[in-house]
Amino acid sequence: MRGNMIELNWVTYGIRKDAVRAKVPGGLGFAAMKLKQEFGFSGWHDENLYAVGTMDLSDVDRLDDFWRRRGLVPTAVIEGHEVANDRFVIDPIFGLLEPCAWIAIRGRRAWLAGSGCDCDLPGCRSEGLHHETGRSC
Repeated sequence: MRGNMIELNWVTYGIRKDAVRAKVPGGLGFAAMKLKQEFGFSGWHDENLYAVGTMDLSDVDRLDDFWRRRGLVPTAVIEGHEVANDRFVIDPIFGLLEPCAWIAIRGRRAWLAGSGCDCDLPGCRSEGLHHETGRSC
């Protein structure tokens, strides 16, 4: 992994690290240990996101329950539509399960929107446009 991105594996269930710091007693280290004990999942992370991968979409409900018990709010309903709140889920075929304004995705990589990009071009933005040329990275 490079600084501000995570690789997407299978169904990727990710959470914002800032939400964990603000809401989860014991922080990410303690929660990740409990996640490993309860599910057998080991996660990966960048500076802003923590993620686990699963091959089974039914794990999403179980993971939502896990994080909800620790104080996160996985999704919210805005104007009658369910959207990602403290977590995102990306299916390798269908993409994001719910709209998520704070995640940027390109190919098999995702990052917190506004935190950087997965290219090495100077001045690149998370939207995938290079500042100087306006071309896609």
